[in-house]
Amino acid sequence: MGADGNGNKAMYELCASLVAADHWPAEGGAYSWGDGEVARCAERFGGPGNPMQWRAWGTAHHLTHVLRTLSTAQGEPGA
Repeated sequence: MGADGNGNKAMYELCASLVAADHWPAEGGAYSWGDGEVARCAERFGGPGNPMQWRAWGTAHHLTHVLRTLSTAQGEPGA
């Protein structure tokens, strides 16, 4: 990171690419707390975060996906 603190600014472009992708959730930033942070970052509102926060954003998205998938699963596991 540079002395000016702008070393993570490329995250803005990455987040903008994510929210424009076909696989972005239909609910957008409302899908999970992490998706909300990605959407916020894509709009360049607030800071770009740091690696620990990016991991938390991804984990929130993943856990939301798993819980939604399990809550809509039909039948018994392994059936």
